[in-house]
Amino acid sequence: MRKLGTLLVGLILGIAIGCEPAGRYPVKSPIPARLAPSPAPAPPPTAAERPTPLPFNYAWMDADPAALEQPIPIRFLSRDTDPAGWDALPKFWNETLTLPSAGSVALLIGLDPLPAALLAVALPWERSVRVKVPLGLGDPTPLFPTSNPPTLGKWELGKQLFFDPGWLAPDGPTPLSCAGCHEPEHGFAGPPRSVAEGRRSTPTLFNVAYNRFQFWDGRVEALEQVVQQSLEDERPTAETRSGFHSWPGVVQRLRDDRHYDARFRRVFGTRPTQDAIGKAVATYLRTILVGGSVHDRAERVRRQRAAAELEPRDYEAVLDRAALERLGREPGRARETAQELFIGYQLFHGKARCATCHGGPNFTDAGFHNIGVGESALSPVLGQETGRFAALPVGLKDARMIGAYKTPTLRGLPRRRFFFHDGSRDELRFVIASKTHDIRLGPHLDQELRDPLQPVLPRRIRLEPNETEALVLFLKALDGEPVDPVVARRD
Repeated sequence: MRKLGTLLVGLILGIAIGCEPAGRYPVKSPIPARLAPSPAPAPPPTAAERPTPLPFNYAWMDADPAALEQPIPIRFLSRDTDPAGWDALPKFWNETLTLPSAGSVALLIGLDPLPAALLAVALPWERSVRVKVPLGLGDPTPLFPTSNPPTLGKWELGKQLFFDPGWLAPDGPTPLSCAGCHEPEHGFAGPPRSVAEGRRSTPTLFNVAYNRFQFWDGRVEALEQVVQQSLEDERPTAETRSGFHSWPGVVQRLRDDRHYDARFRRVFGTRPTQDAIGKAVATYLRTILVGGSVHDRAERVRRQRAAAELEPRDYEAVLDRAALERLGREPGRARETAQELFIGYQLFHGKARCATCHGGPNFTDAGFHNIGVGESALSPVLGQETGRFAALPVGLKDARMIGAYKTPTLRGLPRRRFFFHDGSRDELRFVIASKTHDIRLGPHLDQELRDPLQPVLPRRIRLEPNETEALVLFLKALDGEPVDPVVARRD
């Protein structure tokens, strides 16, 4: 018994001295940061910490019919839908007086001049603006929201807001206007700026009337949403929000301005609201139209001769002295230039594969693509993905959209100073090189830019120097006529 007790005591002492205390098994490898649990959420704010609710009439107000002026409609005429009406318009912007119905015109037929003149004065003539949509573009009207029919009053107010530096961010180091970033002199675009995700160039506003999505990441669809998207956007905040195109305080600033307050009452029948501001700015933006290029005119010649395919002679027919000068070619070189343009056209739709993304009348597929430029070529950090992916709602996330940005229109390229979403290229030949043989391979590079046989490699398209020059010339031939001075001029 004594021996058994001695053994038990020894065993207990051995355990106490020689064994480790009980505990969790050690983790052999740390949990990857991308799978680590999220930190506990912060407690909800107390009633005293919650911000004071903003009046809902900052977002929208019902119109007072007594305050409204008579609206003057703006109508868009495209040659595709109304060839005779389009040909009859002498210029881009046409203010007209018309009788609203055929019955009114019939009353004047057969009358003597004096009674006809007196009756004509008494009839309800309609004043309107007719916009001659540039050649090559379709009628944008079906794309406009029915809640915002374009009128002259909205357009004039929207244009004033676009150029006015006193309402977006008046307390900043320098006055800021829409036109300060979207410079009319440089293709309604601008230089790149630093944002949290990297560099972003100011995208062109050419032909935004046809856009399905706005901004590089497509985070909104309607042009009416480009200033503010929710009532909370009106609330001042310490966070820098200009990079996100959300300007706090604009409604209150415009209400404090007697001139603007009176104009909004006349045009919308309300004081300034987010809804009215968005409608006015959008109405102006939809008139920034560019078309009537050398290529558009060549296509018109092709249709007139009822040909199925474009030919060099179609370009030659439209290469007058002014067109050659815009393309940087000397007078008397129409035939040679036409041949080079046709080679560029064939490359665009063939070997260079540009038309894969830049197709259609506006030379864009309205889609989003990761083209391996800037941060798009890098592996993203979880929760810090850029491009279209970041703007997609939960439930619609798609890894192919990481680092993917909207395909811009190719119209008006020579008028811009910077290219790509980060503004990293400033010459067209460098743009072509970035899309053909200098593609940077990243984990989410668009499938169209990958080698079809070895997708782990980028696609290589070797263009000869003369082919690159022909493609550059074709891109210049998409430039078109300048935006009409009525729209672009800083009044």
